[in-house]
Amino acid sequence: MSGVRTRAAAFLLVLGLLAAGCGSHPRVGPGQARVEDLSGTVRVAESGATHGLRAVRNGEILRAGDRVRVGSGFLVLRFATARVELRGDGQAVLESSGLRLESGRVLVDDPGRLSVTVGHVSAVSGGGIWRMDRDLSVRLGVYQGSVRVESPGTEQLEVGRLRQIVAAGEVVPRVNEPLRLNGSDNWDRRLLGGALRLDEDLAGVAEGFDRQFQAVRVAPAFFVPFVPESRASVVTAAWVTPASVKSEALFALVCARLVAARHQVSFDEALSRVTSLRAQRASWGIVAADQSLDPDAVLAAVREAVNRPPTLVASRPAVAAPPASSPTEETRKPGSSPSPSPSSSPSPSPGTTDLLDTVVGLLGGTAGMLGGLLGPSPSPS
Repeated sequence: MSGVRTRAAAFLLVLGLLAAGCGSHPRVGPGQARVEDLSGTVRVAESGATHGLRAVRNGEILRAGDRVRVGSGFLVLRFATARVELRGDGQAVLESSGLRLESGRVLVDDPGRLSVTVGHVSAVSGGGIWRMDRDLSVRLGVYQGSVRVESPGTEQLEVGRLRQIVAAGEVVPRVNEPLRLNGSDNWDRRLLGGALRLDEDLAGVAEGFDRQFQAVRVAPAFFVPFVPESRASVVTAAWVTPASVKSEALFALVCARLVAARHQVSFDEALSRVTSLRAQRASWGIVAADQSLDPDAVLAAVREAVNRPPTLVASRPAVAAPPASSPTEETRKPGSSPSPSPSSSPSPSPGTTDLLDTVVGLLGGTAGMLGGLLGPSPSPS
């Protein structure tokens, strides 16, 4: 019987140790944050302390009023509902509702209402992932979800997914713009790596395509063999001009075709969406992300369009030549007129000939433009 009691006690002891291990992290209360991860030089000046800065310990609890400073490296804080990462020679003060950013960059992943304050400007999370950078100006960028920006004396501004604002001092702009990406930024690479790769890949395609057709005059008809849907597009006819960059127009038309299929809208509606974003200086990666397009699918569609062989064939109706004279042709009587050959066809009128020449010239010119895609024609054997 004593053996049974011993085993039961041992079992309860193991359960207690497991429970203690699972609950080893201190509980985070209001106005507090737990140090979840750190790297490099990270120090804290505790609120009310007289000993100045000290090194931050992983797993410790920081409280409202504590000032943290990140040199080289990063600091990850876990609030009650939010995860906050501080980088870039950053300094911030914990507050009851979030933190006050004094310098550097902060990334917020929060489903609730955590706020980040810069001066008199506050950004309140509407749920999602977003960043705030403080340098000579203040930049707020949203990767997912939305953020509400508040400032005394101004109306609230909602900044949505893949949008940003840049504020000079404490003057908050009333409009937002597409999110700008930086290939050397840790968070951009982590959260929008596919968009960055698409921008890099399309830059190479654009260089080759524009060089291939640098001597070609741009017109809407030029793009029809690459994107047949553009043939009946009213927006294409109004948007493409001789000054258009060829690769820019081609990429927009390809993206429009994908957007139309993805969202079940007309080609012209899709093209209007794409060109509107580009007019706001959105990169191609952001255009794809904004319209929920797979960046790999966009790149594949562009490459398919560029490599599509031309299908235009220019032809003219043949005009029958007069019959050749025969050695046995009988001599006609003076004044007699030759009888018409039953196989001869009437010659086209001058107006018809001019129209045919114009159409053939246009088609031939377009086919010549596209010939570069296939390389030189093989010489006859």
